[in-house]
Amino acid sequence: MVIEDNHSLPEENHSNTFEGMTDDEIHELVQVFIEDATEQLEKLNAILLSLEKGEYSPDDIHNLYRIFHSFKGSAASFGFKEISQVSHQLEDILAPVRNGQVRITDSLTSLLF
Repeated sequence: MVIEDNHSLPEENHSNTFEGMTDDEIHELVQVFIEDATEQLEKLNAILLSLEKGEYSPDDIHNLYRIFHSFKGSAASFGFKEISQVSHQLEDILAPVRNGQVRITDSLTSLLF
């Protein structure tokens, strides 16, 4: 099922995720996902730029973790398995940073970009 020219839902998850919904309802929900993801990516980019410059706070790390956590949940609920998996992995990478066990390094910043 194609939602827009370049946005399609995984067929294997469509019947479970959107069961009983019309194409218009599905389209509207996916648009909400895209708008939210775009907003979160803008925040993510700003935080990553701060990390790159070495100008960040513990709140920035917490917010970065929350963004990945939100991506994970939202993507999973829409059946976007790959986005959910990558977000989960990035969340796992940030957990020790968030807990103060690991410091931000240039290589970690590059990985997150």
